[in-house]
Amino acid sequence: MLDYAYVTYEEFRQHPHYLDLENLLVGRKEELQRSTVREALLFASTWADSELDMPLGAHVYTEYARCFTDRQGRIKHHPEHAPVIKVVALATGLTPDELDDVTAPQTWVEQQGRMLLAYGPSGPALSMLQFGGAPSSNELLTRWTYIAGWPATQLGADATAGVSALTVRSTVGMTTGTVLRLWTPGAEEAVTVDAVTGLTTITLSAPILGDHQAGMSCSALPPDARMAIIKMAVAKLLRKGPLAEAAGRFGSKAPSPHASANDPKRTTASNSYHDHACALLSSYKRIR
Repeated sequence: MLDYAYVTYEEFRQHPHYLDLENLLVGRKEELQRSTVREALLFASTWADSELDMPLGAHVYTEYARCFTDRQGRIKHHPEHAPVIKVVALATGLTPDELDDVTAPQTWVEQQGRMLLAYGPSGPALSMLQFGGAPSSNELLTRWTYIAGWPATQLGADATAGVSALTVRSTVGMTTGTVLRLWTPGAEEAVTVDAVTGLTTITLSAPILGDHQAGMSCSALPPDARMAIIKMAVAKLLRKGPLAEAAGRFGSKAPSPHASANDPKRTTASNSYHDHACALLSSYKRIR
């Protein structure tokens, strides 16, 4: 369950979507208009996770799988979630109730985070994986815990130009060298993580150039995946509203329809945005 959308209202507002965000619900208060957009963005973010059958944002995931050792004594695994950033823990065994945790497992992540490789020697729990020490037909039961997805969080506190440490809502998936983008409208910039301290603090390789308010996105999401969320939010907001709504509330003084709740073209345009959103996400779907 997402706590917040991958794209904020402020960021969405600056996107050239041609929506009249002040007239989505004819005659309603500004805060309700904004709430409608925020709900659409959260819906679109949740839709993206559901469409891919895995979260876009960095997350910790545990899965169980049967693997076989190869002639070099290694085990390979195609993970359910991708891209894998880091393997956190690994356990192996011959029966489900006898899985032994591997201390500091030696692992290799390849194919853009879509393949995991564990190799020995790495302590007693991987004794059968020592090079040349296991036949390829030897089946192992494994439990993999790893971090997958792209870091996608928000600033947890205001940050002024010149600082080189940021407070974020989550550091999951961030490591030295992670490139993030601060999406403050008019002050967007890319930053590189130099160090991660705890769950909410990162140090950057260089000071930030502009001011950024708490709540702004701090994300490593691929641009096309982020655009898919924006497109889906637009599709959600382009639903056709009742033509009588404005007339019933305002009579002859009703606002003229222009990408608002009274525009009869909203339904057909919505289908186009929906299809484009699906196409943008297609390359990130799970490969089974």
